[in-house]
Amino acid sequence: WFQQIDPNGVLTKYTEALHREFSSLGELVAALEPKSTRGKSVLSWVEPSVFDALGVTSLGHKLMIAKGIAALSEEGPAE
Repeated sequence: WFQQIDPNGVLTKYTEALHREFSSLGELVAALEPKSTRGKSVLSWVEPSVFDALGVTSLGHKLMIAKGIAALSEEGPAE
């Protein structure tokens, strides 16, 4: 999944944590905030605990992951 959202491979360093913390991509989609509480930024759509669990601190990496999760849900930005 990281390869799909990040062809350059920058996010591959989070692969081990992704497999350890989430048994399926569906669990990532479940971490989306309810539509009624989402802000305008796609970052606000994802529960912050996802980034903590993956060890993501870079804002750019968080943005790529948030966009990827939103795209998985077929509700958000695919770009």
